[in-house]
Amino acid sequence: VDATAGGGAVRAVVDGQKNLLELTIAAEALEEPDPAMISDLVLAAVSEAQRKAEDEAGRKLGALTGMFGLPPGLGF
Repeated sequence: VDATAGGGAVRAVVDGQKNLLELTIAAEALEEPDPAMISDLVLAAVSEAQRKAEDEAGRKLGALTGMFGLPPGLGF
């Protein structure tokens, strides 16, 4: 699962366990280095990718529990 921040200046890729697999910072973002801005963009991209991974896992689990006739929200 991937997400970007800063209009694509930073891209983060995480797996289904929300582990960071890849982090890319565009060269343009480093031309006028602002460490605080780059840090914020990295945090935003990683957080968004992790949120997307969690949402995707929840959808997949919901579909699985639905196949077995279990009610949603059983706390799995």
